[in-house]
Amino acid sequence: MFGAARVASMHRRLVAFAAEHGVTIHPPAHAPWTIRPLAATERARDAGLLEPFRDRMMDAYWVDGRDIESDEVIGAVAREVGLDADEAVSAADDPAYLERVRVMRRAAEEEMVTGIPTLFFGDYPVIGCQPWETFQRVADKLGVPRRPR
Repeated sequence: MFGAARVASMHRRLVAFAAEHGVTIHPPAHAPWTIRPLAATERARDAGLLEPFRDRMMDAYWVDGRDIESDEVIGAVAREVGLDADEAVSAADDPAYLERVRVMRRAAEEEMVTGIPTLFFGDYPVIGCQPWETFQRVADKLGVPRRPR
């Protein structure tokens, strides 16, 4: 989606940003197409395991550098959190779960959510991993008074 050079640049920036905050990450060399892992995540939601599955899937990608699109990783993460691995892998390709993800994506796009995370300050979306100064500029634009330090 972004091309290898842009993904490498984004990853360098994210690794450096995380390191500034004492976090070590190792994202894989490619940015995944997340519809399959998100469909499996919807199965985890139905099983009451949304948060542990989502958290572990994020760790699998960002910390472990694993390919979260693969059946192997989807199944392994499912097992780790107590979800049946075969169900999770099946859900990744299930038309009903895939459509659920597409519906949520369309709803997000209607709200101007085009990246993760997206935080809204009034009508101003702040998209992606941003430095503190970006949030300060938005607060200034909105007339939020600065607190004394």
